[in-house]
Amino acid sequence: MTRPVDFRLTHLVPALDDTCEELVAEALGHPRLPEERWWSRIRLPLVLGRVGAEHVASGLARLASLRWEGRALGEVMPALYATGRSDEWGAGLAEQEPVLDTPLWRMTSDLDGTGVERTLRAAFLTVLETLPKEPVGNGVPRATEENRTVGARGADTPATDSEPPREPQAPGPSASPGEDRPSSDPTASAEPAVTPVGTGETDHAATLLDEIDSWFMVGDERRRAVAARRIFTDDPETLESISGEFGVTRERIRQIHKQVERDLRSWLDSPFGEPLTAYLESVSARLGSAAPLDSLWALRPEHSLPVPCLGIPMGRVVLTLLPGHRVTDGWLLTEEADALARRLSGLLETRTCLPLGETLEAAHGAGILPEHARAWIEALPRTRVVDDQVIHWGRSLPDKACAVLAAAGRPLHVDELIERIGGDFNEAGFRERLHNDDRLMRRDRRVFGLRSWGGEEYLGVEGTVRRELERAGGEMRVAELAESIAGRFDVSESSVRSLTSGSAFAHPRPGWIGLLDDPARGGDSAYRPRRTVDRTRRCFRDAEGAWWLRVDVNAEHLRGSGFPMPNGFAVWAGLYPGARLPVLVGDRESAATWKNQPLMSSVRPLLQEQGAAEGDHAFITFAEGRVRCRVSGAASASPDPLSRALTLAGVTAPVSGTDAVAALADALGLASDTSADQVRERLADRGDHDILEALAMLAQRG
Repeated sequence: MTRPVDFRLTHLVPALDDTCEELVAEALGHPRLPEERWWSRIRLPLVLGRVGAEHVASGLARLASLRWEGRALGEVMPALYATGRSDEWGAGLAEQEPVLDTPLWRMTSDLDGTGVERTLRAAFLTVLETLPKEPVGNGVPRATEENRTVGARGADTPATDSEPPREPQAPGPSASPGEDRPSSDPTASAEPAVTPVGTGETDHAATLLDEIDSWFMVGDERRRAVAARRIFTDDPETLESISGEFGVTRERIRQIHKQVERDLRSWLDSPFGEPLTAYLESVSARLGSAAPLDSLWALRPEHSLPVPCLGIPMGRVVLTLLPGHRVTDGWLLTEEADALARRLSGLLETRTCLPLGETLEAAHGAGILPEHARAWIEALPRTRVVDDQVIHWGRSLPDKACAVLAAAGRPLHVDELIERIGGDFNEAGFRERLHNDDRLMRRDRRVFGLRSWGGEEYLGVEGTVRRELERAGGEMRVAELAESIAGRFDVSESSVRSLTSGSAFAHPRPGWIGLLDDPARGGDSAYRPRRTVDRTRRCFRDAEGAWWLRVDVNAEHLRGSGFPMPNGFAVWAGLYPGARLPVLVGDRESAATWKNQPLMSSVRPLLQEQGAAEGDHAFITFAEGRVRCRVSGAASASPDPLSRALTLAGVTAPVSGTDAVAALADALGLASDTSADQVRERLADRGDHDILEALAMLAQRG
């Protein structure tokens, strides 16, 4: 399609510029021309398509006979010089020559008032009827079943010979009977019926596409640029960008923006905008109070067709003008949907899960269509549908595990929990966090349930053996014990027998097992280390009073090797020479032992959970029968000497100056008011030379 012809009625009739606007509007006014000063703003071919040449010629004839009597006919419409006097309108006029240069009052002196208007109307028609006429829109081909390729070709690409000629459409329902309308059949005595608004018929949507294009063709290119690039977009261009392109100030572009918005509202409120307003209401009803954004584009194929003068799809215009809807995270939402989302969020905070059926009914009651209701529920923040239950989807993995268990209503295997939670996370770290959460109870070797459900807790093989012995008064037959535990938990009898044969338990007589006097240790509890934990290298105290051993991670640790522990730290943890201290590393049963020296078995699962790398600092401690671990990454370490000293001491809080000295003192087990010299003395006594070197560099800088 070629570019629409762009000239206005004022170009054809210059006298309009010198005439009172109210008089012109009264003479040329028409319901299909609601725009102010349309004779200078709307392209004349579009005007002729809307109201016809007869209407324009009649209005000009009235103005000429009443207001332009002193002007010559050629001054009123200079184009008549090209057509000359015609027998169709020249009969009955005075014989003065040249006729086009004679004032109207003299040229029509022999005619009565009615004859004057009839003659002038005929004269004006000789020009107007030769001009191009755009039917309803600006000539965009309709998106029929046979011809929907306009959007793919582009607005300026001519149709091929294989495409059928365009069939003009009837004007919208605001047109009055008897107007001059283009028709594909000149012999037709009746206009084609207008498709009812909101029925979704293709021809109607295509007609609206033309109406939108026609409206935006009014005015200059700046209005269209502002509409396409600031109003009908999710990413509006800056005022500076558009103003620089057109060589005007940013304030002028802002004014144009406001004016276009005002004109849009006026258009939609006018009779001429009723078809589009009704269509928007029908689209809103078909979408409901919540719908995926894609459903708007799928609603009508015409939504993907471009508005030629704007270069954007019709659906983008519909989306912006859609009443009561806003776009959020790929959804079209109304206030009704937002209110329901807030209500559901409040319920889930207290109830954890809601029946899916009950929630769907609430969604339907809020105007959400059945085909969108479940997807909308699943798209709500921190909400998930599991086992026909709507659950509160917390931020942490333990929160999600609790929600999944509440929805299932029964204990679940770790693998099943991982599958239902989904996502990419470290499974070893996940199991460790399950063990540490007080809301969860280990019901079997790899099965967890909610603690609020009650039931028997699985404590690991050794812990379960000790519990059974305590229930039995301290002694049991090994065969009876193994059979009892294997019958209730996923543990083999051979595993129980193997554990009970070690030194961690007493063997009062053949085939029997009992608890030692000090079951947690079983070694020489009278042992006292030469250096206590507060005077042991690489051991540091936290704010809660727990001591942590710093282990500098190497490749062997990452492959699964254990590591030796200083005697002072081992005794603080409850391990003595000749003893074995059972602990949990993640969900794996392990132990710290002391034969020739204290040794801790592999903590690889904890290092993997923390994402440790070679060269990092891992801080290890024991609490409630479990190994705890936190890692300080070497890659993220600060080059500042003070920060390095604090990092090596396990101090994580940001401190400086005298606060840094107090923090180091606390980490070494000293009073917080210890002087800097005393801190250095303690570090030297312990052998923490790496921290001393960092402090020495700090002193040199100071």
